[in-house]
Amino acid sequence: MVPLRERLSLDWLHEARSRSAVALSPRRSALPDPNIEDALMAYGRNLLVGLGKRQGNTAHLHDLVRELRLPLNDAIPVVDFLTERNYLQKLVVDPVTLNHDLKLTAKGAELIAR
Repeated sequence: MVPLRERLSLDWLHEARSRSAVALSPRRSALPDPNIEDALMAYGRNLLVGLGKRQGNTAHLHDLVRELRLPLNDAIPVVDFLTERNYLQKLVVDPVTLNHDLKLTAKGAELIAR
């Protein structure tokens, strides 16, 4: 006879969830596409140049993408990429509206001067 704890337990949910998580986990390529970084830099250059034209090399993200006519949903990952590479800095991060205050760094200014 099966013990009461096993009959009333929800352990089977945990086991099923872990099996489906393994089955549904995305497969990542061992080698990322080398052109991705080039594409991000090409797209991000417009953002860096736009920041460089602003007084104090700072701007709100929404104002910048509106001026440059860039889709906000496309600009956000590019801004994150440029921040990770230290080409720009997020001075104020607004997690609700994503209207970050951005500043061009010295490394970013050096890049657009080339």
